[in-house]
Amino acid sequence: MPFFRNFPITNYRFGEENASALFQDLTTYIDIIDQIANDGSFYETTFIQDGVRPDVLSYELYQTANLYWTFFLLNHTLRYQGWPMSSAEVYDYAKVYYPNTVIRSDATMHGEFYIGDIVADRVNFDEFGTLFKGRILEKSY
Repeated sequence: MPFFRNFPITNYRFGEENASALFQDLTTYIDIIDQIANDGSFYETTFIQDGVRPDVLSYELYQTANLYWTFFLLNHTLRYQGWPMSSAEVYDYAKVYYPNTVIRSDATMHGEFYIGDIVADRVNFDEFGTLFKGRILEKSY
């Protein structure tokens, strides 16, 4: 493919093969993207409104829905956590996966809790739990 023609060639062993083959080093692409992502001059900060899909935001910003993938490519948080849920989706998700469980906060908690963290009540330290689900739900009001 023409896109990969300038990528360096490396020895690569496919599957259980004993012999290696010369192949384009596709990981070079990730390094280039991360270098671009770390350069703040490429960014324009935008707030993802409740319920807006990636293709819709792409159209609003670039007048084409075809560039939605750039959000995930350049934004580390979106790459690992996915697109934010709408308020209705968060409510439905929480009802199914966290019945009778509530974390209430007026502060932004994004990135504050990680799998395996122990969380406790500020008043009663005898009440605590361990986070076991990898997705923290968040909504800014």
